[in-house]
Amino acid sequence: MTTPCLTQAIPNEQGQLVLRFGASEYRLFTIAQLSQQAGWAQLAYPQHGKRFSFDAQRLTWPAAGEVEASYLYAHSQPLSTAELEQQTLRLGYQNEAPSAQDARHHVYYVYLAPFSAQPFQLGESIGGGMAERGGSCALNLAQLRVWPDWQAHFALAGCSWAVPLIAAPQAEVASLLKALIEGACLRNGLPEPA
Repeated sequence: MTTPCLTQAIPNEQGQLVLRFGASEYRLFTIAQLSQQAGWAQLAYPQHGKRFSFDAQRLTWPAAGEVEASYLYAHSQPLSTAELEQQTLRLGYQNEAPSAQDARHHVYYVYLAPFSAQPFQLGESIGGGMAERGGSCALNLAQLRVWPDWQAHFALAGCSWAVPLIAAPQAEVASLLKALIEGACLRNGLPEPA
């Protein structure tokens, strides 16, 4: 059997890659397989695992090596539509404590769910653990742009780099998601330096 062409590769926050083969076959590949089987220990670290390039026949990590699309296909699992919609990538996550609400834990976060109808997930975690307060919401692009103070939330989450991309009036959803994914992979969801 001929392996379909690799047409998309997006990391998630569980150390996996969402792979699209051909026009519409989505599969989930666990990167740790390569850490264990090929000895590519550096892929256990998100700053390396999320930085890669790919073409129709292979995926390449500069920090580790190259893997053929046929290997990725054979060692990945099919994803249902419901599972695909749950895949997320962190744009930003930052603790702003001490705050008026909590002295130790007041985290703002922004995640991207690129396969969901509402790909922007914004939230706060206040207190954490059994004392958790806060909340979150999922929004589409139009909803995000009219959500009060979304730009401030992105800044508090440490991903103000994404604001100009989202605010651009000509931003089309597919190309915007692609640019946000590239930015997230480059930054690994880490807060911007002060």
